[in-house]
Amino acid sequence: MLTHLLGTEFFPNMSDGILFVEDIAEHPYRVERMMLQLHFADVLNKQKAIVFGDFSAYKLASFDNAYNFDEMIKYLRETLAVPVITGLPFGHIKDKVTLVIKIYCSENKMPNRKIGHFLLVLNTKLTQNYRKIN
Repeated sequence: MLTHLLGTEFFPNMSDGILFVEDIAEHPYRVERMMLQLHFADVLNKQKAIVFGDFSAYKLASFDNAYNFDEMIKYLRETLAVPVITGLPFGHIKDKVTLVIKIYCSENKMPNRKIGHFLLVLNTKLTQNYRKIN
């Protein structure tokens, strides 16, 4: 839906935010195409990070040449100037985190930018940090 709003008066102001993205049954090449459309429209470079939630229930075909979600994420990380984070459990899944809207977020530096479990910490300035916990 987001890419369909590009160039219209309905596209939101998306500067200095963290873009959370998820979908179900969406092929990696289509997700890549949408992300590149946002990139070339200079939307993604204005973000602090892009966080991918659950992308499941897609089926690769023989002509996909094994271009799966992990390969697509690898390409985006090589192409985009902002952090691309995976593994945040939100979207069309049973067990998920609640995303709090309209508060400031920051990312703790993690070596491989893949997040497992999350601890949401709010301080008095309404900022939140995701910290990896075991």
